[in-house]
Amino acid sequence: MLPSINFSLLIIQGVVFLFALWFLNKALFKPILKVLHEREERTEGYLRKAEVVGENAETTFNQYKEKLQQAKKETLEIKRKYILEGTKQREEILNKSRKEANNLLKQIKEKISEEAEKTRETLFQQIEDLGKGIVEKVLGRSI
Repeated sequence: MLPSINFSLLIIQGVVFLFALWFLNKALFKPILKVLHEREERTEGYLRKAEVVGENAETTFNQYKEKLQQAKKETLEIKRKYILEGTKQREEILNKSRKEANNLLKQIKEKISEEAEKTRETLFQQIEDLGKGIVEKVLGRSI
């Protein structure tokens, strides 16, 4: 024998099932799906922000590298400039010192020549006087 189907109970169970489905959808499934959707959006947002920040960091790092290279070039240029200026000043000082040394040497030579001439004159005078003295002693009379 086949059991009989109670259609009114079946309809009530269908209505209760639909009500439970509607209630669970409203109270449980939609909030959970909403939270999952928001979490996914936040995760994607954070990933996009991380991508943008990464790109910005890379751009900033490249700019830093370029500025660092430019600063190195400028530093080398300044260093080369100061080396050239130093070399130029050294040459000027050396040339000035050489001129001064040559002038001083010339003055010293002139002074030595003058003193040598005075000494010769004095020596010739002394030799002449000494020679007269010797001749007077040898001859025994004054000249």
